[in-house]
Amino acid sequence: MFSSLVIALARPQLRWVYLALAVVLGVIVIGFVDLTPEVGSDFFFSTDDPKLQADTKIDQMFASGPQIIVAAESSQVQSPAYFEEISRLSAALAKVPGVSEVRSVTSGPKKPEDAWKSPLWRRLLIAPDEKATNVIIQLNTDDYDQVVPLVEKEVRRHETPHFNLAISGVPFVAEQISRNLLQDLKTFGLAALIMFSVLIMLVFRSVQVLLGALSACAISAFLTLLAGPLTGMEAGLLTPNVSTIIFVLTLSHIMFLAANWTNAARQEGAGACGDEDLLRNAIQWTVPGSFWSMAANLLGFLTLLLVAARPIRQFGISCSIGAVIAFATAYLVFPSFLRAVSAHHFERWPGLEKLSGLLGSGRHTWALVTGAVLALLAIPGLWRLNTDPSLLEYFKEGEQLRDGLDRIDRTGGSVPLKIAIADGEGAPLNTDEAYKRLWQLQEALEKDKDVGTVISLPVLLAEAKRPALSFLLSLEGLLKQMEKPEYGSIADSFVTRDRRMALFFIRMKESGRDQAREEVVRRLDSKVRRHGFVPVLVGGLYRLQGQLSNLIARSLLEGLVFLFILFSLISGVISRNGRVTAAMIACFSLIPVLVLGIIGYLRMSVDLISAPAANVALGIGIDGMFHFVVQARRISSGRFGGWDLWQKARELVWRPVTASTLIISLGFGLFGLSQFPPTQRFGLAVVGGMFVSAIVVLLIFPRVAAYLTGRDRSTNYTNDTN
Repeated sequence: MFSSLVIALARPQLRWVYLALAVVLGVIVIGFVDLTPEVGSDFFFSTDDPKLQADTKIDQMFASGPQIIVAAESSQVQSPAYFEEISRLSAALAKVPGVSEVRSVTSGPKKPEDAWKSPLWRRLLIAPDEKATNVIIQLNTDDYDQVVPLVEKEVRRHETPHFNLAISGVPFVAEQISRNLLQDLKTFGLAALIMFSVLIMLVFRSVQVLLGALSACAISAFLTLLAGPLTGMEAGLLTPNVSTIIFVLTLSHIMFLAANWTNAARQEGAGACGDEDLLRNAIQWTVPGSFWSMAANLLGFLTLLLVAARPIRQFGISCSIGAVIAFATAYLVFPSFLRAVSAHHFERWPGLEKLSGLLGSGRHTWALVTGAVLALLAIPGLWRLNTDPSLLEYFKEGEQLRDGLDRIDRTGGSVPLKIAIADGEGAPLNTDEAYKRLWQLQEALEKDKDVGTVISLPVLLAEAKRPALSFLLSLEGLLKQMEKPEYGSIADSFVTRDRRMALFFIRMKESGRDQAREEVVRRLDSKVRRHGFVPVLVGGLYRLQGQLSNLIARSLLEGLVFLFILFSLISGVISRNGRVTAAMIACFSLIPVLVLGIIGYLRMSVDLISAPAANVALGIGIDGMFHFVVQARRISSGRFGGWDLWQKARELVWRPVTASTLIISLGFGLFGLSQFPPTQRFGLAVVGGMFVSAIVVLLIFPRVAAYLTGRDRSTNYTNDTN
């Protein structure tokens, strides 16, 4: 029934309708769908997730909000000329829509010189090396894409050779990530499309096949991108990856369908253009492998819904939808273009035939031995995976942006961590005894190597005690004074009205960190407890990033375990033979071990953007293996034999596997030219994974399968490949 539907929709004249549909969908997506990734603190986790709720609760309790930091470096930071520059910059920034308050040495202390004497302003505004001061910009909006460009404009307008300015802060970093992702989606998405087109043309030497492949892949990618807004999902951190992954999944189905079209032509001697029987045979030979590949990818993506990180969940939803669309589009769109070409036109895929000698008729024992040895060597690399990279690693070393972030990070820290503490015995925090212990905790935190600036209740009280007559007021009296509007209600940002809970606002250092963020947080947690306090709530981007890193590591492990079980079950259904299933399990297990092990040894950061690369390679690799076994079962009528069978089956699948590897690898290789490190890592990891998958499928798997199903037995099969 499926074959009849495909044939009915595969009339050659309909190909122009499909081509027009791809163009129309492209216009709709590019013109009307906002693909700008939304990157913010509430983006990493679902709004109902406890991790984000803790952060939100801290912001509500202590009236805090997002901040942008501008570091102003100069050789004379205490000169009148410098103060004048700071004053003009502060005034200009205060006028930016979305900015609620600006604090600097000229808009905070009574006099600029006082900042160096103040326990509060020195920590907040003065760099430890005293070569720069900070301008702290408090925002009253989460629309970073609106306010950050305006802040940047003012900063660049006031910058001079003697007044060097650098920007940091969560809103700024988030906006830079969003821009880079959108730029890469446009630039390298287009470049990869051109590369795919050139390589498809070189392999098939057919304009019709090129138009068919591009139409089907484009329709799949565009429909998947449209599914996001229709289901209420915003563009996210992984949206650029979604479109490329669905493009690749569609292309994989197309390669095997085209290969079986030519295989059927060679076997049946049919070369007439538009032969329905030829297309029916090709579909019947291809659909089983494609269906199970689609099912495996679909279920694999659905498991990502169990992950708390919002980008990963959205990625799982989008790719699940896309996996089904890719399967349907490949069979409903591409065949009409295929029927417009004589099968014998690219019967031998002239662009690839020179590579056939690499496979030869040998059993490639060297590949089996090499693969086994490399897998054993790669296993320790799995424990070296860096799933908790520095936030600075999202930006390329040597660039002005990264240098500025590095400078701010080294001096006072760049990523906020918020710890809401209470007395271990529930006592109020406005007593002299509590004040003494709070200062001890302040000093202990400041001595930690991963801690930059620490602003807290004792620092605030120490500042309030500076005036000459302040000794007349108790600690509670000082706090009440700082709750008044004329003091900016600053006390509300660091202590609750019942005086039972106080906030320690810490800017954490990312450069030079040699431990996972969660380990650092636990270390600070223990310091809080040693001083008689309890960390009631812990939040801030530093904590969220640490938890996100844990989720990435766990999702990699749990995802691969689930995929192992899932692929094992599907392998059993496809082969219906225990030995073949064992060969499939052994071989597809090699792919993630080799890919992730190599990444671990190279210490390549596995961030949220590059993490799906291993799954892409595994999905394509298992696709080739499923088709391999389907062909072996077909030509042997289920009587799996020795090397002769697997060599014949490989003759049927090596072209689509090789073509997919070359086209996809060279296309994704372009991502390695990106100036955005996560995109680079994603592209390079996919390229490495694709080559590993191809070697495992074409060289190692047939050798293992032949050994297990009849090492030296040869069988004469009625279905020949030549």
